[in-house]
Amino acid sequence: VDVFREHLCSEEIVRIMAEAVSTIPGSGDPGSRRKRPRGIVCASPYGEKHLIAPRMICDLFRFRGWNDWFLGIDTPTSDIVKACMTCGADILAMSATMTAGVEAVKNVIAAVRGERKLRNLGILVGGSAFDRDPGLWERVGADGYASSAAGAVAAAHRVLSRS
Repeated sequence: VDVFREHLCSEEIVRIMAEAVSTIPGSGDPGSRRKRPRGIVCASPYGEKHLIAPRMICDLFRFRGWNDWFLGIDTPTSDIVKACMTCGADILAMSATMTAGVEAVKNVIAAVRGERKLRNLGILVGGSAFDRDPGLWERVGADGYASSAAGAVAAAHRVLSRS
C-alpha cells in the first residue's frame, strides 16, 4: 500500500474513533475525570510514529470508566514521566511497533522506576515489536503485556491486583 493511502485510511480511522469517544457520557467534561476511580496514561515513546493502537487502547479504557490521558506519538521520555506524575495515573501503557522503539520503551521504564512518586505505577507494553518476542516485555521491565485492546484491560487489572 502506498504511504499516502495508508495515511488517508489512518486519518479516517482516527476520525471515526473520535466520533465514537464523543458518545461517552461526560467525555467532554473535564470535571468528570475526578469522578473516575482509575487512570491510564497512553503514549508512544520518542521515535515511535504509530498512533492508532495506543489511541484505541486509551479510548477503550475511557469506555470502561477510567480517566485517560493520551500523549500521542513520539513523546519524549521526560514528558511521559511528567504526565504520569501530574495525572496521578495507575497505569502507563506504551506501544512499540518497530524493534527500534523497544529501546525507547526501555528508557521510559527506567526513568519511571527512578521516580519514587511513581513506585506504584503499573507499566503495560504492547505492539508488534513485543508480539514478535514473547518474553521481551519482561526483559524491558514492564509489569504486563497485551497483544490486543481487550487484553490490555485484563492485563491492567492483573497488574493492579498485584499492588
